[in-house]
Amino acid sequence: MLAVMAGAMVVVSGGLYAGVFAIGRLAGRENLVRLSYLFYLFLAVSVLILARSLHFSGIWQGLTFVLLVGYLIAPQMIWRLCVGTHEHASGENPEGATNE
Repeated sequence: MLAVMAGAMVVVSGGLYAGVFAIGRLAGRENLVRLSYLFYLFLAVSVLILARSLHFSGIWQGLTFVLLVGYLIAPQMIWRLCVGTHEHASGENPEGATNE
C-alpha cells in the first residue's frame, strides 16, 4: 500500500513541479518558481519512499538517482527550448535576453 501511495505522489508532485514551474516562468513570478522546487522536494521524497518500499538495490538505486536529477533539470531545459523556439519564430525575446 505504501508503494501505491508513493507512486501516486510521484505523479502528482511531478506534475505540480512542472506545471507550477512553467506558470511561474510564463507569468514572471519568481515566487511560483520557488514554490515549484517545493513540489520537486515532495517528488524526491516520494521517489525515495517508493524505492525503499519496493526494495530497490544495485542498479535500480542508481537509476533512481538519475531519474531524480533528470526530472530536476527537464522542466528547465524544456522552458529554454520553448523560449528559444518562440524567440526564433517571432523575432521577439520573451525573457529580455539578447539575441546572440
